[in-house]
Amino acid sequence: MTAKRYAMRRGRVRRTRVRGAMSVLAWIWLVALVPGVAEAQRVTDSDGAPPAVVVVERPVVYPDSADNRQTLEDAILQAALHSNRVNPDVRVTVPWAPADGVFVGAAPTGQAGGGAPDAATPGVTGKRVSVDAEQYRLTVNAVRESGSNSISLMLSGVGGGASGRNAAGMPLIGTWDGNLYRDIAQQFGYLWAQARGFERRRDAEAPTFVDELYLSELVGSTISTEGVNLYPYSVAVTAGGDAVVGSMTLAVRVGPDFRIIDLPGLQLVEEGNYQSAMTVATTPAGSVVTRPSMGRELYLYPPGHSAGTSTGPTRLRNPLAGQGGMAALPDGSIVVLDAANRRAARIEGRQVFPLDIFDSEHSYIPAIAAGPEGNIWTYDLIDRQIRMYSPEGQELDSILPMVPMEHAAGVRAMAVGSGGDVLLLTSGGLWRIDRTGRAIWALDVLDDPAASPLGQMMGVAWHQESG
Repeated sequence: MTAKRYAMRRGRVRRTRVRGAMSVLAWIWLVALVPGVAEAQRVTDSDGAPPAVVVVERPVVYPDSADNRQTLEDAILQAALHSNRVNPDVRVTVPWAPADGVFVGAAPTGQAGGGAPDAATPGVTGKRVSVDAEQYRLTVNAVRESGSNSISLMLSGVGGGASGRNAAGMPLIGTWDGNLYRDIAQQFGYLWAQARGFERRRDAEAPTFVDELYLSELVGSTISTEGVNLYPYSVAVTAGGDAVVGSMTLAVRVGPDFRIIDLPGLQLVEEGNYQSAMTVATTPAGSVVTRPSMGRELYLYPPGHSAGTSTGPTRLRNPLAGQGGMAALPDGSIVVLDAANRRAARIEGRQVFPLDIFDSEHSYIPAIAAGPEGNIWTYDLIDRQIRMYSPEGQELDSILPMVPMEHAAGVRAMAVGSGGDVLLLTSGGLWRIDRTGRAIWALDVLDDPAASPLGQMMGVAWHQESG
């Protein structure tokens, strides 16, 4: 479907035809991007085999008790099966595993556990691997003591074009629970991506910059109320494609043509409230929710609310006083975070449900979004993982984004597409990540030299219908 987009720049309006609509917020401007390929195929060799074979050496664990070794080895075997099921870019083999017809694999030439893989050598799941596949060796060293659990993995290239490519990830720290295999499986893919320099998928196109709207230009013209300063901080997209920008003093709702549709919070400004819209969210029914920079209230604007409407917002009690993200779930409930105090809650009407979604005492969640299945998606800066939770707060799954550390440590905002891909806005760029964690594309700079830098962006939103 082709949509018309009108762009305003420096007092001039121009019309551009684009496919889809993705809106990204910068510090004092709104920028629209045309999405790239929505469903790109994965990189494989000419035989359809994965481009990399990772052979896991037998792990070293301290203390070397039977229980510690069994727990770790079982987790690695489950991780190999899980990785091979969800990540077609890497084939993990475990030559030291029990010879029961399930875990079978060969190590690269000269390595313990077998000869070079060939077309007749099955991988862990019984699938054949390519003769030309990159070959890696993975070593695992672990410590399991009271209050001090850690697992360190190191990947070394040993053949097939991978020689000299090495990678070492951050140690896995925490309880060895039922999710340990999943954390190890994610490291398989992450270390491979790190060894390859975090390459983007070869057949995926990054989006194209369209235009930007300086919200500061509205003050004194569209908005004549004294004391209004627009500092865009967050953004959300309605089902119809309108962008709602949280600009601290109030919210600005603009249509696909950048026409001002509503100014949620203007009435509050006239009453003396100059901080009602630091964070914004939109519900499937079309309501707009704003959250101030401080205080215990949320403001709900119903569908059809316009700048000329005299009716004020419905006030909802916010159980959390600290600052943090906000997301609206498909059922209409609102999830709020207090990032500094590691608290979260879901508000459904006048009911409040506490959520246990902070993974540890050190967790810090700067970004939250509603997932396509109606679940809660968060990004934790400490373990650099995207985690999915049910509306009740039960952890369901996680993704380890395969992005450089400087980007992973600087995530500011996140948006989730209808297919489960994720947009991560960092202090240095914009990344699209698939469900395996691999980068589909990344933007370091916009393709228009006249555009404002990406480093000034504070929020990101994704129109679900058009992509």
